[in-house]
Amino acid sequence: MAAVRYRSCDRSRSFFKVIDKYWHAKDTSPASSFHHICTLMRKMEATTLAVEHLAIGEGSTGHRLALEMAAIQTRLGTPPTCVGAVRLTFLRRLLKEPPRIEALSDDELVALPDDQLPDLPPGWLRESGSDDYLGYAVIVNLAFPSIDRDMTRLSYVFECILREPGRFCHRNGESKGQWLALLNNYMHVKREFECEIGASSYTVPGTFFCQQNAITSCCVTACATMIVNNLGEGRCPARDLFSCEQFNQKIEVNHTGRMLRTPHAANPEKALDGLNIGDLQAGLEALGYRIDVRFCGEERASVPTSSAPARSSRPAGLLRSVLGYFAKQPAAPDGNRAATWPQQTYPYWQALYGHIESGFPAVLFVTTSPLTQGASPKQHVVCVVGHTLNSDSWFPLAHVGYTKTDRTHLTYRSTIEWVADVLIHDDNLGMCYCLPAHCFQADALHTVSAAQVPSSNRPLLRESLVFKPTIVVGVIPPNVPTPKSLSMEIEFLAYRRLQYAISQGKGELSEALSGHYYMRHLITENADHALVLRTLLVSAGDYRKHLTDMEDNFRVRLGSDDVKGIMAHLGGHGFVWLTEVTGPDLYAGNQRKLADILIRSDYDAAQYETGPRDGVLCMRLPGLLLSPDGRAGGEPYAISRRLEVCGHVPLFDKHGRRHDCTSW
Repeated sequence: MAAVRYRSCDRSRSFFKVIDKYWHAKDTSPASSFHHICTLMRKMEATTLAVEHLAIGEGSTGHRLALEMAAIQTRLGTPPTCVGAVRLTFLRRLLKEPPRIEALSDDELVALPDDQLPDLPPGWLRESGSDDYLGYAVIVNLAFPSIDRDMTRLSYVFECILREPGRFCHRNGESKGQWLALLNNYMHVKREFECEIGASSYTVPGTFFCQQNAITSCCVTACATMIVNNLGEGRCPARDLFSCEQFNQKIEVNHTGRMLRTPHAANPEKALDGLNIGDLQAGLEALGYRIDVRFCGEERASVPTSSAPARSSRPAGLLRSVLGYFAKQPAAPDGNRAATWPQQTYPYWQALYGHIESGFPAVLFVTTSPLTQGASPKQHVVCVVGHTLNSDSWFPLAHVGYTKTDRTHLTYRSTIEWVADVLIHDDNLGMCYCLPAHCFQADALHTVSAAQVPSSNRPLLRESLVFKPTIVVGVIPPNVPTPKSLSMEIEFLAYRRLQYAISQGKGELSEALSGHYYMRHLITENADHALVLRTLLVSAGDYRKHLTDMEDNFRVRLGSDDVKGIMAHLGGHGFVWLTEVTGPDLYAGNQRKLADILIRSDYDAAQYETGPRDGVLCMRLPGLLLSPDGRAGGEPYAISRRLEVCGHVPLFDKHGRRHDCTSW
């Protein structure tokens, strides 16, 4: 077991010097990803850095390293002459350095061999709690002879697990603080990881990141690996982390018969320029996942790829499969879908948002070169794990405030209108970046030739065509049934069902709908076309926990009989569509809601005209639970039971993000 040594990384010490010491190949491998990890650690107030030099083949991380090093040797035809792997664990609590170390300048500390750093006290490891840890990064440094030089150096982030960006805070007089995520950052794809340090372990709720090595892996490999590690139930032990080489095995990339093109070795004609959407689909499906593909542009002449044509072994089948996922295209008489691109597709931005809100990751293909006549643009792949929320956004409220005289098209506001960015992991540049939502808007310049644009503006034209989303690939976990509808279709269906309940209620239901302040508030917001709806797919177990933990602004909780009564309406559905109903102020200011509308996960929203109650399992309104069953006296919905909870409650959050505002 390698010794665990430590050094200070507080604000008196420069992270630039840390990068200089542990990233050996700046000339051939830009350290952008490591720089951003260090930037996140500075924001999260890391003060101490624990250093371990890992032995290949020892421990769970060492075994994953051995698998990758063997693959690199196979691809290069020779073993790397120098392999170094260091695990850097970032600690929140400051360990005071011995005077002889504290007296060293940053440059002297860089020159000091790590074996002269002080040992991290074993007693501290035993006594420390998980709150002391911010996560770790494993940096690999390779040296090997390549085709164009005697010796090539390569550095990359082999794996990294960090907490969701935020800070540890003591609030409201608490004796024990807690981790609070960055304001307005919502990382929906995350889990608890069991991490190793020396002979000890600790738990970090956060996100996994890794980087391609450009020899045996590429951006598609890295994205798939991030998805598999971040998408799972329960705690992920260190030994169970999935590696890039394991994904290669799923898609038969063995580095001899099927290999990736690399600048560091001879490339036979059969070498692939990269992996494509077919490889991503094949690998994820082999692991039990399913994918939902949405194309973002109008060009549908062929299946877009990251850098290579579709696998020759299954191009036609891939084409039909992809078509079936992203458009409701009429089936041919023989039951097969026609092999032509449909003229209409559902909005890819809304499809992406629906996946992320439901806690499912997505892969985003993005162009990284200008669109030129007769040539396909270069593309890169990033992993989408969450979004930001601009609670002060003017646009959604302007729609309500400035269109009061025109109600022709205005119905309700979707929470997507407050989303400012999507949170992405880019294996080249680093983790937890924000990709602005405006990148998904239709760009008029796409249809304009450069000759039509004034020469002074042509640089802007070029820029606008470089970084554009082309494909959204949503990933559905093995335990989740494939929905028949998109979240935005269900959202509109839920709105229609709520309208029917409010407008057609009479007698007892009409009296009940006006019996509570917040029910009257909901009806007023609806009359002003100002309702805000959020729709996501949730498991029955997670929704039960949400109901049990729910407390309204009057400090009232649902009783156990109320929870049982609501859950009884779900029947045997393991997953349901949840549409949360709120208003602009409650949503933007407090992240709270007034009502829930639960709809079957297997319901086809295209059939909504068949009946004004179809698909609805129940509605939880302030003080009421409505059921579509037993409609005595011509009421649109029956009152299933009266509820004690009459106020507004927190939005559903599987991961329990803290919400403090209850002022409205």
